[in-house]
Amino acid sequence: MSRHPILLVAPLLSVLMLAGCADSPDIEAAATEPDTVVVTDANDFASLENQTFNNESHLHDYWGGADRLVVTDQTVEDSTFFFSDDWESLIEPLRGEVVPQGTAQLEMTLSWTGASTDTHTDPELWVRGPADAEPFKVATLAQGETLSIDLDEADADLPHQSLSRWRFAFVLHPDNNGELIVFDGSITLHVEAVRGLDIPLYPPHGDLWDGAEIMALLSDGDGLGAWEGDSTADRANCYGACPIVHRPEDGAIVPYDAAAVEAILIMDPTNPTRLGLAYHGADTREWTRLDPVSTSNGAWRYVIPLETPQMGDGPYASQSQWEFLPFIDGPEEDGFYAGDYTLDVWVHKFAPAP
Repeated sequence: MSRHPILLVAPLLSVLMLAGCADSPDIEAAATEPDTVVVTDANDFASLENQTFNNESHLHDYWGGADRLVVTDQTVEDSTFFFSDDWESLIEPLRGEVVPQGTAQLEMTLSWTGASTDTHTDPELWVRGPADAEPFKVATLAQGETLSIDLDEADADLPHQSLSRWRFAFVLHPDNNGELIVFDGSITLHVEAVRGLDIPLYPPHGDLWDGAEIMALLSDGDGLGAWEGDSTADRANCYGACPIVHRPEDGAIVPYDAAAVEAILIMDPTNPTRLGLAYHGADTREWTRLDPVSTSNGAWRYVIPLETPQMGDGPYASQSQWEFLPFIDGPEEDGFYAGDYTLDVWVHKFAPAP
């Protein structure tokens, strides 16, 4: 996939583009057949339990007859007092806010307020979509201007996923007086999708298990130094290393028809402090702290039932949206921890033994 040139809507400006690539399902342009199965709502997860979609091709038309849709409209409060080359305020679409199939352009409008003590260069807009290998700079911003980028088919969010893979970053650099970035204010982002591409016809929902009943999701570890505070609220003080978010490798997913996810967190049993495990599925970015179902000699076992199909990754996903994060569990919650750990996670087609 090669991205089209970025266009500046107001004022007109040429911008250098970067390219990325991603796997996508084998799809074909949608024919306007009267018997085509159509999904009309990005939040219609009941369709994941519709056996018709396991046997018939179908398309996902979320436009409702319109030629443009608001993807997200958010205002966030943020601040920094930071010695670095750059700082970003990341804005992600909320649950159910997706870039629909058939989108030919994204139009993005940013405005912000600051304080008299702020010190930084003019802000930049950086974005990353489903088909981009890395974030890329769209442009240096002027207050309230609208930028537009052309999209290809692979840039739309996959059907049956409620969390968009698009990320929008308000990026600052230090001014000419030094390395300090100071910002205290609000950022408003308005994004609209403009229709202009054919909506592709997707194949039936296939068997994501390939005959297996248990699949490895991730195996990871961290030689963590020492830290204190709430990692799930991004308020941890790090001494040598910070807690990391664990994500499955490309190709490892949680099928939407899975029964449960199982995780085992292993720590040194002689360590007087201990970690817990938080996670989020494909239906939210909010962290949930888990209670272990069993503990044994430093191994803490967790089982997460998939209560709804939208907790799992969509039927066309090649990269999971699940994430796992350690937090400090004791003896004081969000207190202090020093040590390392390992984390192994599996996904089960059927409920695992207690």
